[in-house]
Amino acid sequence: MAFTKLFVAAIAALSLATSVAAAPVAAPAPGKAGWDESKFEPYDIYHTRYLALKCQNKHNTAFFDTCCGPLARGQKLSTRPAQCNPNSQPANSSTQDEDDDDCEDDGDDDDTVVLNPTTTTKPATTTTKATTTTTKKTTTTTKPATTTKASSGSTHTGKGTWYTQNGVAGACGKKNPDSALIGAMNFQLYGNVDKVSSVCGKKVLITNKKNGKQVTVTMADACPSCKGKGDIDLSTGAFKKLDALSTGLIDIEWVYV
Repeated sequence: MAFTKLFVAAIAALSLATSVAAAPVAAPAPGKAGWDESKFEPYDIYHTRYLALKCQNKHNTAFFDTCCGPLARGQKLSTRPAQCNPNSQPANSSTQDEDDDDCEDDGDDDDTVVLNPTTTTKPATTTTKATTTTTKKTTTTTKPATTTKASSGSTHTGKGTWYTQNGVAGACGKKNPDSALIGAMNFQLYGNVDKVSSVCGKKVLITNKKNGKQVTVTMADACPSCKGKGDIDLSTGAFKKLDALSTGLIDIEWVYV
């Protein structure tokens, strides 16, 4: 679902929480382009809860309308039903809702969606597998390139944004500081945001189309809120290589390297 629908849901949540909302103050610098923290809770807190509740898989449901919108500034989570609190959810409380191609978040993931430690061994297993196929038959050496969804030299265009790490592991299973040159791939190319993707660990050369500045980043996370297949959410360290954080949103083009 497009970000606009989520924003409408957020306005509805705001109207229900007027009794606890704080008096209007000057909006702080947004952690995400377009996010108004003078009206809503901090973007990173909302994004963490959004992923913990698996809202990306629950569009067009009563649960989504009740629990997946952001809180108004000053509103307590306790004003919502218990099912809206990730800490009260059973370990296997997922419902069989239809997947939707559009998800809304912020760029961080909650501890409740950090992958099992065993999933971190999967990339190593895949690498061993690829090595075996290249020695078995020379014609199979072209297959690993096709699994990257785009070969080196294929240029993608989209939007570049930034997010903070907050000491939380990304979808690829590792924690990184804000200074690390990493990025979160849009969910269309990443795949299932609850699992380690073949995109994890890949290097991407990103160019700011406006000023020509470039940075090479490692894919370490998924971006459920990125709407375009060319969109990448960057760490603050990587974004500052391309433009000032106050810019918030930039036009980019990128290739795998």
